[in-house]
Amino acid sequence: MPFSEKQREYFEEYYKAKGYTVVAPETLPLAEQISILKEAKEVVATIGSISHLAIFCNAGTKLTLLCRVDDDTLPPQCLVNQA
Repeated sequence: MPFSEKQREYFEEYYKAKGYTVVAPETLPLAEQISILKEAKEVVATIGSISHLAIFCNAGTKLTLLCRVDDDTLPPQCLVNQA
């Protein structure tokens, strides 16, 4: 089952309190999404399409992926994440 609204808000507030900036990449132009990730030293994202933007991070960027479901992740998703 995917994150509930309450869970999403919890994680957003948790990471904001740790100094992270919460970004909704789907609301931004692709060039801006890439720029944000290229500049980031640490990134937290849910596993899914949004996490694939990590390919634009610099080497050494710390990446934390949050699983949104409590069952098995789709194998193709894992393959893309590893690539």
